[in-house]
Amino acid sequence: MSNLRVFAASLLATAALCAPAMAVAQTEIDFTLGFGAKVAPAYIGSSHMGVGASGSFALNHIAMGGLAFGSNDPNAQKLGFGLRGAFNLVGARKAADHAELTGTNDIGTAVEIGFGLGYEARDWRAFADLRYGAIGHHSTVMEVGSDWKALSNERFHLSVGPRLIYGSGRYNATYFGITPAEAVASGGALAAFAPTAGLVAAGVEVSGSYRLNDLWAVKGTLRYDRLRGGAAQSPIVAAGSRDQASLKVQLTRRFHLAF
Repeated sequence: MSNLRVFAASLLATAALCAPAMAVAQTEIDFTLGFGAKVAPAYIGSSHMGVGASGSFALNHIAMGGLAFGSNDPNAQKLGFGLRGAFNLVGARKAADHAELTGTNDIGTAVEIGFGLGYEARDWRAFADLRYGAIGHHSTVMEVGSDWKALSNERFHLSVGPRLIYGSGRYNATYFGITPAEAVASGGALAAFAPTAGLVAAGVEVSGSYRLNDLWAVKGTLRYDRLRGGAAQSPIVAAGSRDQASLKVQLTRRFHLAF
């Protein structure tokens, strides 16, 4: 523990002894983790489907000192602006598993984490998330979208809305680029291609959840994306498909930490 933290802890302890009726402010974090399975393209741009793991993270509430965002009440409808946690899991891509990728470099599993800003109204929501590949591609990707809350009550929620994905130059090069060396290794099947930063995909998402209790819920997500911009022009996508559809089913659990 740093000297600053020791000093702060001493002050709090002294205040508690001198004025026991005074409440000591806590740092609180309330978040939801989800894990399950998904049926999705075998890799980004593929025309073949595969089955893999699916994960999610949502920041519900954070309070530090006099600052607080969101709510730790699972029944509360959080209206207005708020911070969001952002998480995405992208599966590995191996050339040996797909004949059309012969000559390309393998890409490991990526874990994207970050934060976003959202606005919540009674019948709709909008958000903008920025994620970084902490494991895997080590680049940034941005997702913006909105939802119409088609159905919302204490147990069941159903929403639908558009999505846009933007990738940095490094992100697009990782998943859609072909280096000269890869072009040669492919035997001429894939031409060299160097995409720049920009729009990756536009699509729509339908999401539904059923709350089992205050901690556990089941969530399903059906999504369709159409690859755009440099991604759509990639030889990798030309050998696969611009149309990307997926289905995810997860079991989620809410966690509350106070310290």
